[in-house]
Amino acid sequence: MKDPKSVNLNFSDKIISSGKTVQFKAVVNSSDAVPQVYWRSDNPNVARIDQNGKVTAVKQGTTWIYATTVNGLQAKAFIKVLPKPTDVILNYNKKIVTVDRTTQFKASVYPVIANQSVTWRTGNSKIATVDKFGKVTAKAEGMTWLYAKTTNGIEKKALVKVIPQPKHVTLSSEKLTLKAGTTISLKATVNPVNANQSVTWRTGNPKVAVIDKNGKIIAKAKGSTYAYAKTINGKETKCLLIVK
Repeated sequence: MKDPKSVNLNFSDKIISSGKTVQFKAVVNSSDAVPQVYWRSDNPNVARIDQNGKVTAVKQGTTWIYATTVNGLQAKAFIKVLPKPTDVILNYNKKIVTVDRTTQFKASVYPVIANQSVTWRTGNSKIATVDKFGKVTAKAEGMTWLYAKTTNGIEKKALVKVIPQPKHVTLSSEKLTLKAGTTISLKATVNPVNANQSVTWRTGNPKVAVIDKNGKIIAKAKGSTYAYAKTINGKETKCLLIVK
């Protein structure tokens, strides 16, 4: 058999978490060359490699690994070993989500230089699902747990409560008469009562009257307009405002 002409590795560099392994392969570029290579690590205290090319990360640090052919040709790859995750913290301990709406969960792995990858799952996918990026989609009314797990198995959970979609919204008044310069407040009630009670407010003509985010109306000038309240899913109702 002929001597190899060159040797290449399947990775030129690799980041590995402490305690994890990765498989390196050497490609000897000659069909009739001796395929065998000899593996070594510059610093086996950081990462060691066996004679099959399997790298085991030992502790945080960096090192080079080498594959050497029978005739002395060499290929190398840079290895960076990250520390093991010691904890993971979620951005919410509990989150309320409306059916058919989504919310974004985030996981922070510590130490911050550890592998930040986590796997997500929910306890009951009929209530809520989660994708690989932590985006939760509410499916049906109820409660379930959301879990995030680090690469070394540390897991944290958060409670997801799914509430129903608003069906309609009513106001404390259907018609109000005000004097210019005076104020009054409207109250919106979203049904069912366990739905999200948030509404957005607006008036049809802000020159006649304006309304703030809490439903407080300020009469501006003589005329008439409507005050509108809209739920998060677009259900809207109105109150007639007459300013004298």
